[in-house]
Amino acid sequence: MKGVPGVVHTPRRTTQLTLRQTIGAFARYWLAEPKVVAAILALLLGIIAAEAATPIALGELAAVVADRATPGSVSLREPWGALLAAGLAMITAIVLRQLLDRGWNALTVRSMQRLQLDLFARVQRLPAEWHANSFAGATVHRISRARWALDMLSNIIVLRLLQPALLLVVMGGILTWRLPVAGGVFYFLSFLYVIASWQLSARWVRPMSVVSAARDSRLTGALADSITNNATVKSFGAEEREDKLLRGFSDDWATVALPSFNRATDTNAVLQMVWTMAQLSVLGLIGWYAVHSRADVADVAFALSAVAMLSGQLRNLASDIRTIQRAFAEMEDAAEFLVASREVGDISTNCSEVVQDRRPIEGEIAFLNVSFSYPSGGQVYQDLSLTVLAGEHVALVGPSGSGKSTAVKLIQRLYEIDAGVVAIDGKDIREMAPSDLRKLISLVPQEPVLFHRSLAENIAYGRPEASMDDIIKAAKLARAHEFISTLQNGYATFVGERGAKLSGGERQRVAIARAILADRPILLLDEATSSLDTSTERLVQEAIAELAKGRTTIVIAHRLSTIRNADRIMVFDKGMIVEQGSHDQLQRVPNGHYRRLLELSDQPAASHIAKDQPIKPDGKQERQFASEAY
Repeated sequence: MKGVPGVVHTPRRTTQLTLRQTIGAFARYWLAEPKVVAAILALLLGIIAAEAATPIALGELAAVVADRATPGSVSLREPWGALLAAGLAMITAIVLRQLLDRGWNALTVRSMQRLQLDLFARVQRLPAEWHANSFAGATVHRISRARWALDMLSNIIVLRLLQPALLLVVMGGILTWRLPVAGGVFYFLSFLYVIASWQLSARWVRPMSVVSAARDSRLTGALADSITNNATVKSFGAEEREDKLLRGFSDDWATVALPSFNRATDTNAVLQMVWTMAQLSVLGLIGWYAVHSRADVADVAFALSAVAMLSGQLRNLASDIRTIQRAFAEMEDAAEFLVASREVGDISTNCSEVVQDRRPIEGEIAFLNVSFSYPSGGQVYQDLSLTVLAGEHVALVGPSGSGKSTAVKLIQRLYEIDAGVVAIDGKDIREMAPSDLRKLISLVPQEPVLFHRSLAENIAYGRPEASMDDIIKAAKLARAHEFISTLQNGYATFVGERGAKLSGGERQRVAIARAILADRPILLLDEATSSLDTSTERLVQEAIAELAKGRTTIVIAHRLSTIRNADRIMVFDKGMIVEQGSHDQLQRVPNGHYRRLLELSDQPAASHIAKDQPIKPDGKQERQFASEAY
């Protein structure tokens, strides 16, 4: 794709859908309330009957007037009956249409709500790999557009296509009954017009609309990505670079948007010309009938009224079909969410047994001959086996890319293993629903992300029914209560998008409070004190030590000073456990991996270097820092 130099454009979708698949994915939202749909169709048929009666009554009115106006006529018929019939038919159509519109509006709102909630629920449950490869902003945009596309599609199909289509069939039938040849020509030309409208829209307009929708999603995603990371943009003074980058995405969209709009406009002009020719042909034929006395005044008046009525409803057929095609493109853009693979669920054939298994969780974690590669490539584990005993405090250390964080992800079942078993208390975690599994785990990530909600809601996220006293108690244990108390709105303070109003250390303490309050049997800490100053780190380490009592705790450690009191330390290297034991045991292993990591770390290296290395002329010690090892 052209437009953004230096940027690799990956495919927007993981699933390509046909029109039939798209309709199938969304059809249930229209059919969720069959009784309401049936009532709407009944009202629609009533409207068709009333509108079909109108030109018949007007034809009779014209015939009566013509008879009374003819010199020498002795007709005693009065026009008032035909006029009253026409008026009643028109009023009836108006009343029924109002009832239909209100009923349809209510059904559409409920359908849109069901669709949005369903799309959101499904996106929430898509695999971690899908989310890692998708723009959050583009996903939100696609869900929002799909909701309005359903509204457009529903209104146009039912109110602006189905109604005139049924009216066309009824009017054509009456015309055929009155004037068979004219009716046949009318049906034939109308059929050609509808086919031409659909084919031009489907084969000429829709393909470009799909491409335009795709690039529009990509543009929105890029916009959201840049705005979300505005602090980074400012820190590097990169506003102009981001302007240029977005201009590239915008140019990509514009190069297909204009041809898409022009194709739609050209198609509309062609189809209006086709419909005009069809009208003239039918009216010319009826005029020929009248000149040769094969059609009376009532026939001619009916034909003129019917053609005029249908013209008003079919004049925008091309525009409506174009809108349908655009709406289908928008819906296809979001239909992936409805058909894409969710997170893998149960492998158990009896899910009820899984749900009913309420044995207390002790928290033993075991990897049994686990092999794993990320979907994007690169093997991490080959036949890895390890066991973390229930209630044990285990630290995972090792250089960057050695497999520490992957172990934590597999415990949460964010990815599916290639072979082997990951088990909790001897039970394969694939026999649990992902949501049930994760309710056993509290996680404090290295970079915690908070919701743009109140501090109280963020702390209580893992236990929403918690009382305010429990929330405050957890915050105190995490040493977060002190800074929260200084805020104007205290625990009711909203923290901004992703917690942007708080410092890194404050976000970390809120995340620790969240884990404390959740009170789950397994605790995962990914360098949970990395953003804290020395004094706060000591206090939080005390809180974590208290929290870890009686729980299975796994700590991913980069700062080795934080894991000296762990029951066991596992040293990872290239996806394997190369050493394990306590801090005291491992530091005494000659030329051991852990000892080497200690020597490379900051504080422990000080005494080591002071003894074994000379002071350089500038007064600085020659050392490698831990950051170079991880």
